[in-house]
Amino acid sequence: MGKIIINRLPVPTWRSLKANYAEVDYEPECAMPPSMILPEGMEPGFGENRCRIRTGCGEELSRELDKVPWTKYVYNADKVLDDPLRLYFMFEEDERAGIRAEINVGAGAGLEVYVIYESFENAKGIGAVQLEINAAENSRVKVTQLIDVSDGMDFINDIGAKVGSDAQVEITQVYLGGKNVFGGIYSALEGYRSVLRTDIGYKLDADRSLDINVVADHTGKRSESEINVRGVLSDKAKKVFRGTIDFKTGAREAKGAESEDVLLLNEEVVNKTIPLILCSEEDVEGSHGASIGRLSDSSVFYMMSRGISYEKVYEIMAEAKLNTVIRKTDDEEMLHRIEKALKRR
Repeated sequence: MGKIIINRLPVPTWRSLKANYAEVDYEPECAMPPSMILPEGMEPGFGENRCRIRTGCGEELSRELDKVPWTKYVYNADKVLDDPLRLYFMFEEDERAGIRAEINVGAGAGLEVYVIYESFENAKGIGAVQLEINAAENSRVKVTQLIDVSDGMDFINDIGAKVGSDAQVEITQVYLGGKNVFGGIYSALEGYRSVLRTDIGYKLDADRSLDINVVADHTGKRSESEINVRGVLSDKAKKVFRGTIDFKTGAREAKGAESEDVLLLNEEVVNKTIPLILCSEEDVEGSHGASIGRLSDSSVFYMMSRGISYEKVYEIMAEAKLNTVIRKTDDEEMLHRIEKALKRR
């Protein structure tokens, strides 16, 4: 079984860093249909199994998903829906599964989507879910995902978004499970004043790994992007974050910002952060920053002097990092699921 390349940087950096892309053994053999709770007035549709827009993980993953003869799940919202769409994916023990879903939000419409990825406790297979988001003019889409598959399973979480004029797409992701996990987000900010906001949180331990690629592609005038990543690494965990803001010609007065805040809990973790700002338009604003390191000795001493154990100090600080992302949602079910997953870790 051959490897595919995913999460490729738009512009390569030093080859010696071994961070220009990720490789994964993936060839899907079966579909993984979701369970779902639909908002009133929505009926699921089915479409041809192909992805019509670019995604964060890239073309090679899309070609693999094209090979399997299943239909794509399609969800349409043509007005502001008060109730959310809920999707639940449960992966079985040793399968190589995958599925696609398409979410279309019409002009002036609004939709919240909550997605939970889980697996059987001893699952050691690999799964991939590719989510396509089409946000029409003046629409609002908010997607919140919890990745809580077993620690023996590999998983690929891929998203592509197309954002129209005065439309806004918000994506919140919490990565808590999986052996080798890959996340990709690509957003085509095509419309005038189109907006992308992403908040990603993760907690990694043991020898688990996480590879993230986020691309905000600005072509619309006065478009905006904000990419925020917060996480905690311990034991021998490994993480790569690629964040790219690309100001294309014509994206005048566009703004983009990305930041990452990483807490390293010991000396054996491996962290790679690659922020990129590409620019072929002069009248734009772009910024990036990263805070990566361990707790200072003075902070640890201060908290221990108030009766907090050494282990509890790090537990409190780890939770604080994740809470910055978790509090982006106020959905009771999603918060309950996240809290339950955190207690197991």
